[in-house]
Amino acid sequence: MANHQIIRWGFVVLTALSFAACQKSLLKAELETYKLMYKPGEHLVASFEETKKRSPCANGGVYLKESFFRPHRMVAGEQILTRFIYASCAAMNIRGIIVRKVIHNGSVILRDTTPHSFISGTWGVNAYIQIPPDATAGAYIFLFTITAGSQVFKETHTFQVIQP
Repeated sequence: MANHQIIRWGFVVLTALSFAACQKSLLKAELETYKLMYKPGEHLVASFEETKKRSPCANGGVYLKESFFRPHRMVAGEQILTRFIYASCAAMNIRGIIVRKVIHNGSVILRDTTPHSFISGTWGVNAYIQIPPDATAGAYIFLFTITAGSQVFKETHTFQVIQP
């Protein structure tokens, strides 16, 4: 019975080592999976009528319902997926701006500023941002700011750039 335990643990160790050796391939496969699931751009989640029923629409503004950031580990030069879902209860579009920043050791190494029109209803917004190929290994911060009219939403996510 002890031999079975040794064989089982040996298999676990070998599997872990093979995963570590193929880490870059696994991270690339993870990103490719996200690209299949989340196409870039804005996609309708719920109509204006459905949104009014399900969201707190008392003051007719924009609400950040959810944000999503992946992967949390990557190699330099790869892309990150940023996704957020908002609900707009306004009868007309609300002009705004989306700012995405990547920060390393207190310095902004990447900044993307995009004007955006927040449309009535519930919408998902997907974007892929490429980490610079010369990014050094270490801890990074992704800061995401959405301004919709007079409303401001901020999200912070941490991630790690690893050696290939």
